[in-house]
Amino acid sequence: MSGRGQIAARILTHLVTEASCCRRDLAGALGISKASVSRTVGPLLASGLVSEGTATEREQGGPGRRTVPLSPRPDCVYLLGTDLEGRALRACALDGRRAVVAGEVCQIGTDWPVARVLVEWQELVARVIERAAIPVGRLAAVGGGLPGVVARQGFRTRAFLPPGQWAELDAETPLCAHGVPAMAAN
Repeated sequence: MSGRGQIAARILTHLVTEASCCRRDLAGALGISKASVSRTVGPLLASGLVSEGTATEREQGGPGRRTVPLSPRPDCVYLLGTDLEGRALRACALDGRRAVVAGEVCQIGTDWPVARVLVEWQELVARVIERAAIPVGRLAAVGGGLPGVVARQGFRTRAFLPPGQWAELDAETPLCAHGVPAMAAN
């Protein structure tokens, strides 16, 4: 990826994960020059991945340009969050502006073995992606909430599942099945 491509990726990532902000704030947050930000934002605006808001007065007043907030287009990227909690599996898809576009809850059966929990979890994630109508290539990442202590490198945990038993659980399959970066945490 070219230098400008890397800067564009960092700008989009910041706008999606942090908040809409102006060019000056992007430069400060990313540690790059305002000129580099401006050169990179132009093509992002032209492609429609980013849009400009209404110019506002500078926060500190005085001379200078008005600030123009930049926001990602809602359908430029999607994030998926999912969670295993005691008796249920949850998943929701968020658009580029972090608005929930689809979500679902699946109750865990009291007689389900761990293997069934993992299959149901993977199917739940797939259903939410389908209901959200996420275009191929637009899912950026999957985050999973796991109970208990989560392995530093990976997706293993020891979970308390119905019908009241401790079970070793590896959530790699439901979280990593879509070929995008995945992260698990408690």
